[in-house]
Formats: sequence, structure tokens, C-alpha cells
Amino acid sequence: MHLELRWRADALILTHLSPVNPTFVNGAPVAEPRALRNGDIIEVADGVALRVELFDCGDKEATQFRGRDVRRMYAILSADVFGYARLVEQDDQATARQLEGCLKVVRDRVEQMDGRIFQIIGDGVVALFNSAGSAVKSAVVWQSDIARRNAGLPPARRMEFRVGINSGDLLVTPVGAIVGDAINIAARVQSIAPPGGIFITGVVRDQLQGQVDLRLEFVQTNEMKNLSREVRVYRVEF
Repeated sequence: MHLELRWRADALILTHLSPVNPTFVNGAPVAEPRALRNGDIIEVADGVALRVELFDCGDKEATQFRGRDVRRMYAILSADVFGYARLVEQDDQATARQLEGCLKVVRDRVEQMDGRIFQIIGDGVVALFNSAGSAVKSAVVWQSDIARRNAGLPPARRMEFRVGINSGDLLVTPVGAIVGDAINIAARVQSIAPPGGIFITGVVRDQLQGQVDLRLEFVQTNEMKNLSREVRVYRVEF
């Protein structure tokens, strides 16, 4: 048996069982039992993926596939490790273990703020939140956690993440794919963020009014000029 799905306390819990083949949820390996949410993608083998779609208890067609696109507003967090290729070149095994530890911190802090990991590819992470405030608060907490982990390491072995946060309308397809220019902009903002830092777009700044007690500093940059519209960038001071 590969995995088990069971209802516990009004939550659908996935438990990984196979000692040989891994189970992934939204691109992240599952080690401990975890609650599933609407839209989660479960990967059980190469090319075999399941999308979670939960319905109300009174829905008589709970197993019927609903083939429609849905548009939703999300705050998008994009992150990667600065100098990751150099770390791998120095010691690939140590870097893999270090990355696992950091990604666990990221995953836990994202879920604590009711976000979800949408994608993990190598050292790159994309997470989705229902509000800009939740995305920024999550990023501040886990960047601080990872900074403390790095404090005891030589500078050359520190794993420092760059974070970019944007907010916008995304298209969610029936198979769980999420598409939108807002994701691309979050990645562009992340690419110019400093190691260990957090950059946000002007849209996110506007949505943060009154939600967080953080200093936001405008960033003069030419890196965002080749876009179809102006994108303001701000540094989160924490």
C-alpha cells in the first residue's frame, strides 16, 4: 500500500506508507501525516497525480469531476537560495541535508499562516496565501528562523533565501495548475532581493496597510522596467 487517506476531526489526513516510493504533496515529500486542503496535488509515481477537491457533506456528486477554470486572488511568495549552485559544488550531500532542514522550517511557517506550498523545484519555492499580510508575516518569521540556523555556520556554508512577494489574480485549472502573470512578477522581485531579505511589490504594500508593524523602504531599481506595467518594489525591514 502506498498511502492512506482518512477523515480525522473534520480533516482529510494523508499518511505515507510505502517504504520504497515517496509521496509528494504540492511537490514536497510527505514524511508525517498531514491534513489536505482543496486544490492540493498528490503525486504517487512518475506521471501519476491526484488533485484534492473537497465538497460539502450534502453534495451528492462529490466524486464528479468539475471541469471549469476558477479565478482567485492570491498573495504569491517566491523564494530561492542565494548561491545554491556554489553550495552544491562544495558539498552536495551536506547541502541536500541543509536544504531539507530549511524547507521544513519554510513549510511549517507557511502552514501556520494558513498558506500552502504550491511548488518546490530544487531550491526554489512558491507558496500561496489568502492575504498579503499572512504572506509577509510568514516570510519574516521563517527568514528569522533560518538566520538563527545560519548563525553557527561558517559564512561560506550559510543557506540564505531571497524572497519576493506579489499579489494578484490567478487562473486555477481543473487539474490544479495555477497560471498568472502575478507569479512571474513575484519571481522577478525575488531575483533582485538580497540574501536573507524580503522584497514586496507596491500592490502588496498597499494591501498591508494596518496589518503589519514593519518598516517598508522603497527600492530604486531598473530591473523591473521591461514589464508591460510599472512595478514598485519595497524592502521589508525586520
